[in-house]
Amino acid sequence: LKGYDYWGFCDTDVLLGDIYQFLEEHSFFENDYSRYGLLGHLQIFKNSQEVNHIFMSGQGLNYRLDFHNIFTSEQNFIFDEADGIQKIFEKNNFKQLQDKFFDDIDISHFSFREYGENEPKRYYFWSEENGLESINLIDGNIKVNRPLYAHFQKRVIKCPEFRLVDSFYVIPNQLVIGEKISKEELLEVTRNKFYWAYVKSTILKKFKKEKWTLEFIRHKLRMKS
Repeated sequence: LKGYDYWGFCDTDVLLGDIYQFLEEHSFFENDYSRYGLLGHLQIFKNSQEVNHIFMSGQGLNYRLDFHNIFTSEQNFIFDEADGIQKIFEKNNFKQLQDKFFDDIDISHFSFREYGENEPKRYYFWSEENGLESINLIDGNIKVNRPLYAHFQKRVIKCPEFRLVDSFYVIPNQLVIGEKISKEELLEVTRNKFYWAYVKSTILKKFKKEKWTLEFIRHKLRMKS
């Protein structure tokens, strides 16, 4: 990380916009925030000795914040989210940019909708010029939003053979190289339908047995304490 002012990580099922421009627009650098990140999809940290070692300050607070437990266990602590690193930053009074600037797509529907939305008509367009755009058809009119990123929740999206391009768009469930599409095309490609892939994955999860070992049970109880 030497030579960089900030560092971060993200999930592999996200489509990113122009991160630097977005952070500038929200005065991230001007306000000297130590961290951006509401959930584990994307996290950005100030590259300083104090920030980079803050994870150690959870030692002795409780089971799920003590890095010794996290580093020595195969269980999931969700340490990079609200009940983990975020609480540690709060306890140390570090400034964080915490608003929801992203689209979190509900995997249980074929169409691209956030949780709680009802039958949206949406697709995503990415360009070298403008970054990520959420294209929505509302009451017959096109409305464009610019989220920091879109999180597709492990959704399988068919992609063409990779090559460098200036623009592409993403529809359920395919990435297409090209320019923005018409209202008529938008209506057609965003039509919701029976989502067999989700049903199949849900059924397979039902049959997947959790390792109910004594250590796993102890872990669950400690996480609740």
